[in-house]
Amino acid sequence: MKTKKYEQQSFVIFACVLILILEIIFVITIYKYKEYKYEKLTATVVKDNLVVLVISSNTKKVLYKNKYLYLNDKKINYKIIEEKQSVIKNGKEKYYEVLINYKFDKQYKTSDIMFVSIKKEKYRIIEIFKLIWDGD
Repeated sequence: MKTKKYEQQSFVIFACVLILILEIIFVITIYKYKEYKYEKLTATVVKDNLVVLVISSNTKKVLYKNKYLYLNDKKINYKIIEEKQSVIKNGKEKYYEVLINYKFDKQYKTSDIMFVSIKKEKYRIIEIFKLIWDGD
């Protein structure tokens, strides 16, 4: 009696080893790659290439940690010009006024509002899967 292809042990062993190798590669890639969590900030234009942000102390730490911000999906280098201490207090939370300088389009005029994003946290993709698995 002739054996079929799926009955041969060498094919089954080869298929199992191939699947195991692919799973190992998959786990390594989801462990290696990282995704960022962004925080959206509201900025008010003061004059050309100069904006003011009113941010909390936690956001201020993130702002000082980063070198770049994102405006209209473009990565832009910025420079902090001035910081005013605790402009507004809301309960225990203090808010600061930070003046930053970066190049943006000429379409924004004085007192226009723009939305910028900064990188807040970094997550490995495997950690994202773990958060989804655990739930809220």
